[in-house]
Amino acid sequence: MAIPVVFNAPGTLLKAARSGTEFRVSTLGTESLRVSQKPEHQLPADAIRDALLSGDQGLDPRGIRVAGARITGRLDLRHVHPDIGLALVGCAFDHELTIEEAHLPWLALTGSSMPRLAANGLEVDGKVDLDAGFTVATADGHAVELIAAHIHGKLNLSGARLISKSGSGLAADRLRVDGSLCLKEQFYASGAGQKGTLSLAEARIGGQLILTQAELVNDSGPAFIGEQLTVDGAVFMSEPFKAVGHGSDGTIRLRSATLGNGLVLDGARLTNDSGPAFSSDGIRIAADLSMKNGLQVSGYGERGAVRMTGARIAGELDASSAQISNSTEPAISARDLQVGESIYLCEGFTARGEGPYGAVRLTGADIGTQLVGNAARITNASGPALAADRLHVHNDIDFSTDVRLTGSVVLAGAVIEGELDLTGIELLDKNGRILDLTATKTREFALSPAKICSDDRDHATSAAEVNVAGLTYAFFPGVDSDRWRHLLRHHTPEYSPQPYQQLALLLKSYGHDNEARTVLRAQQDDLRARGDLGGWFTRGIHWLWGKFAGYGYRIRRVAAALGCALILASLLGIIAGSVTGDNGRRVAAPVSATAPAGTTCSLIERVGLGLDRGLPLATTGIRSRCDLDTYSSTGQLFTAGLWLIQLAVWALATLAIAGYTGLIRRLS
Repeated sequence: MAIPVVFNAPGTLLKAARSGTEFRVSTLGTESLRVSQKPEHQLPADAIRDALLSGDQGLDPRGIRVAGARITGRLDLRHVHPDIGLALVGCAFDHELTIEEAHLPWLALTGSSMPRLAANGLEVDGKVDLDAGFTVATADGHAVELIAAHIHGKLNLSGARLISKSGSGLAADRLRVDGSLCLKEQFYASGAGQKGTLSLAEARIGGQLILTQAELVNDSGPAFIGEQLTVDGAVFMSEPFKAVGHGSDGTIRLRSATLGNGLVLDGARLTNDSGPAFSSDGIRIAADLSMKNGLQVSGYGERGAVRMTGARIAGELDASSAQISNSTEPAISARDLQVGESIYLCEGFTARGEGPYGAVRLTGADIGTQLVGNAARITNASGPALAADRLHVHNDIDFSTDVRLTGSVVLAGAVIEGELDLTGIELLDKNGRILDLTATKTREFALSPAKICSDDRDHATSAAEVNVAGLTYAFFPGVDSDRWRHLLRHHTPEYSPQPYQQLALLLKSYGHDNEARTVLRAQQDDLRARGDLGGWFTRGIHWLWGKFAGYGYRIRRVAAALGCALILASLLGIIAGSVTGDNGRRVAAPVSATAPAGTTCSLIERVGLGLDRGLPLATTGIRSRCDLDTYSSTGQLFTAGLWLIQLAVWALATLAIAGYTGLIRRLS
């Protein structure tokens, strides 16, 4: 029951305090009270101070409770330590309220309005309510100061409005709240300058930090500063939370903050026209980071719209359906990020960025489970869509379904302990290098070459380029070796033997030896076309080696060529016995001086002579009975021809032995 107003306000206030009832001065709202000149609506600030410090043993433990008053004069409660709490509800203050270094059992300023609240160093044993329309508007300095204050209970600013034209709406650096800090239910704060609209640097919150449906605005600096902030519970900036900031330090600054039970940004709207919208380098989150349900982030500049360099997230990072944009540099810059579980960039996740660092930058990141990007839309017209060189994923990368990318994918030096599945990517811009898998290591690899080049495999018309030098994998389900040979030959920046050898090794492990040899022959073709083989002579020899011996991978062809050379040698021996030289003697004739004139070598002797002359080391012994007459020019021609055949037999025999013993044909 409220005590009715009487003209002797101080006396009536004490009477109400003794009875434990509310002292209601009027039923007017704060706007009406602020302009009211009626004495019955006014309560001197000194009356409140005197009642609080009266030492009256008869005051009720429920404290001094005033409602609907215009507080005239300056209420100065610095260093007061009363035994009872204070509630000034729905009151309008003519001057600022000062409670610095005070110690109160509890404090409530619900629905009140004032030019300024200075409560630095305040200690309150219970809760503090600055809620339900609590309003502070100032042109000079901070609107509400709670720097180094200690609230043992809950601090509630839900529904409050804090406005400063030259400082912070709420300056609460090093604040300690043992309970939760609530700034929800249309909480609004605007500020100016680099000290931020809401500053909680080095603050400690024992419960939760809740900014659900809050709005923070700063056109000349950060909206929220939480550097080295510690929150034992969860932080909620959602449903939706709106923040507008300006400058390179970011709209939301959570650098080196420690959050014990997760951070929720679901459905938030974060904007910065000259820097990051969300800056959290070095943040530590002991649970999940949720950025889903239509989160919208717009930032600007080289730091990225969302910046999380060196962040540590023990749980998962879920950005499903988030929309993040930066018209000049990365949308997400998360170099050296560590995530204990999975990262989800799916269900309509959209990132738009520019520049060489990528729209989504995960360089050097470490992901404990999976990176999932199904149904993502990532765009960068001047660089990589995904830049994740040196990425380490302890399980899979799953881009298997409806992933549309404008810009390249860079996974150079990445380690994927599970499957790298790129079967669902659609590369909308196929000019230049679109896929960089240099020195990437994965257990299982899945990618259709048609994603890179859908043209006829026998010619190259696409400008798409991939780099797979050093890519290693143990499994490649459904590999199309023909198209991969085309890809390696026509869509890689330069000749590299490793991709061919890796593919051949895989095919051999599958038992496809013929396909493996085909791949290795394609490697040699590429070596001659783009590799460093020297001059035309070396390239010519290499070409002959390929034609006759299949680069050592076609032993039957070598054996056939060797047989043909020996047959040709035999034919030359037969022909030599039928041809007369310029000296009147047969080119192949008996060696014995006692042989009758006109005697010729037998057919068997002439065949043996050809083989004897053609074979490099072996001999038939025929030349002791029948040999070429090298005194005639015709005999010399036959001799030179058989020497050439002998040289060819040498080369073919060498290739046959090398191919058989595996000196050339190596798969690893």
